[in-house]
Amino acid sequence: MVAGRKPKPTELKRFEGNPGGRPLNENEPKPRPIRPDCPEWLTDDAKLVWAKVVPMMERTGVLTEVDGDVLAQYCTAFSNWKQLEIAMREMPLVMTVGKDGYTQQAPLVSACMKASMLVSRLGERLGLDPSSRSRIMVPPGGEGDAEEFLFGSPKG
Repeated sequence: MVAGRKPKPTELKRFEGNPGGRPLNENEPKPRPIRPDCPEWLTDDAKLVWAKVVPMMERTGVLTEVDGDVLAQYCTAFSNWKQLEIAMREMPLVMTVGKDGYTQQAPLVSACMKASMLVSRLGERLGLDPSSRSRIMVPPGGEGDAEEFLFGSPKG
């Protein structure tokens, strides 16, 4: 992994007038804004998350054809996190262990926190949290303007 800030997409730099003045990456991949298919292998609960999140991502203009795998991971992680949260309602958050009877956090709490962090990280990658959305710029106008912004002017 490369350290440092994540680079801005080339089209975003172009839209902003390339304020840094560095050469633009003209070979950057340009995924199309097409809804990926929901994987059949997702659990029913994860499919419900998919059905809820996909329309929201489409409305905000951040969903592309290459987002399916990360979206499937997000939906699965969200479903797992939800199940852990529900399970924690039935169990104490701390437990007494050992001969001396010392108190420690229940293992389910740690699993739930890890699942929550995974949901958060994957949500960031998909633009599902306020902070990551603040870094995304969508041009004003209709669909044609967004398509031109994402894929450049039609050549003709």
